[in-house]
Amino acid sequence: KQNGGAVTEVGPFVELSNIIVSPDSSKYAFINRKANGNYYASYINASAPSSVVDYGPYESVDDLFFSSDSQKIAFVADDLDILYGKKIMIINLSDGMVAAPLTTLPSVLNILGFNGQKISYYANTNNGNTVYTKSLSDGTTSFQYQVDYSGLNFLNSKTKVSPDLKVFSYVVRSGSYEYLYLHSDPNQAPKEVAHYSWIQNGKFSNQASLFSYSPHKYSGAPSSMFIANPYVNGGSTEEMSSQLITAAGVAQIGVLGFKNSQLSVAYSLCDNNIKELVWIKDLLSGKEQIFKLAQSANYCGRDVGYDGISPDFKKIAYKIGNRIVLEDLDTEYVAPRCGDNKIDSGEVCDGSSLNNQTCSTKGFNSGSLSCSADCKSFVTTNCVKTNILATCYGPMGATGYSRLNTKGEVSGTNLD
Repeated sequence: KQNGGAVTEVGPFVELSNIIVSPDSSKYAFINRKANGNYYASYINASAPSSVVDYGPYESVDDLFFSSDSQKIAFVADDLDILYGKKIMIINLSDGMVAAPLTTLPSVLNILGFNGQKISYYANTNNGNTVYTKSLSDGTTSFQYQVDYSGLNFLNSKTKVSPDLKVFSYVVRSGSYEYLYLHSDPNQAPKEVAHYSWIQNGKFSNQASLFSYSPHKYSGAPSSMFIANPYVNGGSTEEMSSQLITAAGVAQIGVLGFKNSQLSVAYSLCDNNIKELVWIKDLLSGKEQIFKLAQSANYCGRDVGYDGISPDFKKIAYKIGNRIVLEDLDTEYVAPRCGDNKIDSGEVCDGSSLNNQTCSTKGFNSGSLSCSADCKSFVTTNCVKTNILATCYGPMGATGYSRLNTKGEVSGTNLD
């Protein structure tokens, strides 16, 4: 790795997705499809990443959540022997025991949040699009709301819930726009926060007081980051400013994690020097940290923000091809720039680094070659072309002084 830090690869797998990190950073879970075509909910321990524990097989596995104590996982499974029905599975990782699944539900089902005692999920039933929060101990419902967006496209995959399972976010598409709603009271309608041409996956902060999301404002505009407060003015928003994430050339931004005082963002800069970076900003001090992912150089086009990051923002797990890459975020990355004496993509030179070029290679006899202020050309002002005094002999023995310059042109008398 260019900037240090431990990197571990696990795999290869036939197919994998939904990589997540446990709250205590000790485990990584993912959805694993094997060669037999069946799906499994799988996890590995950080201390022994080569040992994979599988739960299955299933016709399909969707969504994947750790409990807040890192001792359970919850996921949506479609049994091999049940037609047109899914169920929520909860498994104790300490002994592998499967908790009693919730009642088999329709084919459209998504887990939104899970803290070990309660679970929030979305289901499309005969009653319409409904969001629930239920107790696992007695089955009581503490939140239930039928989401009614008649004639609009409700994007259930973009529905999120806060860690305390009390605040929800919805995204609805209408025409060429996506609308973001925040919802904290089941007795009131959700409140519209904003609308954009496209909204990337968002995340609630760890105490649910803030919600972060990344919109595409319009075609050709750089991506950016916004922070919304669901408790102020119906969801007031503030745009996050950063020279890096709002610069031209930013192709994608996705929120990795969000704590009340820190925001962690993954984004890719797609230019001649392709790179994928993790950006962490302290919202109180304004301090920014940048980390470059070790295995991302050739994967700029993949979706970002769907990787797993540890709660302390020190480890990340992401997918490259059919492998899982586990990486420590321990050495900050310094972005290439003109003036750092390193020749980067798009630069012909940089400061004292002249790419083995001299005045001589540029057609001069001597002098000092330098680099332009924008690193895109050479400066030959201090290079010298010297005229050479030569003696020429004519065919009859006549002599005369003439000058031979560096281009091989001769001037003077008696040049026959």
